[in-house]
Amino acid sequence: MMAGVEGRGHPPLVVVEAAVPADASRPSVLAEVAGRPALESALLRLAPLGGRGGATIVVATTDRPVDDAVADLAEHAKAAVVRSVHGDLVEGLAVAMAVHGADTVVRISRLSPYIDPFVVRAGIDLHRRADADYTSNLLPRTYPRGLDVEVLSAKAVRALELEAAAHDRAHPTVQLRRAPHRFRLASFASGHDLALEDWSLDEGGSLERVREIAGLVPDPLQAGWSRILSIAGRAVKPKPGTVALRPLEPPEPGTTPWRCGWDAVVDGEVVGQVALELSPRGIDRVVAVPDPWTEPARQALARELLDVAGRPGPIEGRRL
Repeated sequence: MMAGVEGRGHPPLVVVEAAVPADASRPSVLAEVAGRPALESALLRLAPLGGRGGATIVVATTDRPVDDAVADLAEHAKAAVVRSVHGDLVEGLAVAMAVHGADTVVRISRLSPYIDPFVVRAGIDLHRRADADYTSNLLPRTYPRGLDVEVLSAKAVRALELEAAAHDRAHPTVQLRRAPHRFRLASFASGHDLALEDWSLDEGGSLERVREIAGLVPDPLQAGWSRILSIAGRAVKPKPGTVALRPLEPPEPGTTPWRCGWDAVVDGEVVGQVALELSPRGIDRVVAVPDPWTEPARQALARELLDVAGRPGPIEGRRL
């Protein structure tokens, strides 16, 4: 059993966002994986974060009738539930924080039955050590999708509640990632290049891959993410002759501008570097890769932009 998460102030709040997708072609959080709904597996894996002095687990879903099943499952799993207007994830975070009196809120936005409580705890611990407003493993991404962890301070949640425009409320943390001059950022890495692996049931996620992993791993409710990877292996590998991006270590907490950097790699050989720099003036794309790899590197960097900055805002191109 994992020890309770310690730190100053109130115990942390872990908010698992879960709703039945409006598009029936997308995998559902209620889809069966290894004999139980994916959401139930996720909550069982997160349970060690709770206990005496530990985190409170909350499922944030919508007020749509179709999500009554999500709320019922969460309550059966002994998780708290908050419900908000469909498309307004900021409201879900703010209501959960207000109801439970938390000063640290963990957002689990890409549901996966393989979410790892030790990765969540690593984010909470770094967040508190760094006195950060926003801590994640997305700046840059080095874990498989579905292991996303975002930790917000009360200051950050309040700012989102007051300032997020209607079109941003479905992607609430983008505003924080874009403003390292206002919100102290921190990020942690896995030590691997796993950004292309997808273990999630979010948009673009693959139910087939998630179920395939469950069939390969003997103890999917207990295995840590690195054990899952060692058994299931990688599903996506760079094609020969193409540019792949290998993430560099994130900057020190509080760095401004914030730089997400990658080595540009072709067939195992580093041919240059690319980066996204977040500062008060916007987002700079930096490409230091010679021809003939310049344009492929630009395209690869564009694919990383959504993780870092969401919908493109003011972006400047810069080539070194």
